[in-house]
Amino acid sequence: PLAPDLRGSYKSASQYELEPGETVTFKIHLHNSGTASAVADVTDPLPDHLTFVSAMNGGTYASGTVSWKNVSVPAGGDETLSFTATGQSVSLPVLVENTATISPSGGAAFERHTLLLLVPGGHTSDVIPPVVHSVTLGSQDVLTSRSVSLHVDASDNVGVTKMYIREWQLATAGVPHWELVQSSGWV
Repeated sequence: PLAPDLRGSYKSASQYELEPGETVTFKIHLHNSGTASAVADVTDPLPDHLTFVSAMNGGTYASGTVSWKNVSVPAGGDETLSFTATGQSVSLPVLVENTATISPSGGAAFERHTLLLLVPGGHTSDVIPPVVHSVTLGSQDVLTSRSVSLHVDASDNVGVTKMYIREWQLATAGVPHWELVQSSGWV
């Protein structure tokens, strides 16, 4: 049977460290891996310590939440929703989690998250995410150990020093889709 599947959707931020007054763009990447068009409503409450600036792609802002209604994603297609915010002043670093709720028509709602570290002013770290060229797990075609080495080839404007790693697995129940297993935090 024909069915939409938005479970491969994910959330990202234009940078992962933010000083007061700097602007960050949050994106909700809707991916439909199903065999039919999907229609969804998306809501994204603005986290504490951030000030809303603007929403793109038909988004509206009211009562502290950015919303998109009746977003259509074709079968096998993608749609990206985004909004910008600025960091507020903090005296100590604050980890901010931004969570979007995706509510597909006729399906169960689910959430996608991204993290942002809000730092006091005057911080001089690199805030541009690196570009990952390749990722290799171990040195064999088949891995049987629970511990594996992860080799990442990445580049950045000033050199890659930390990465946020997420582990995914292919779930085959129902329509095959990717599920998040765990996140490493910054390593």
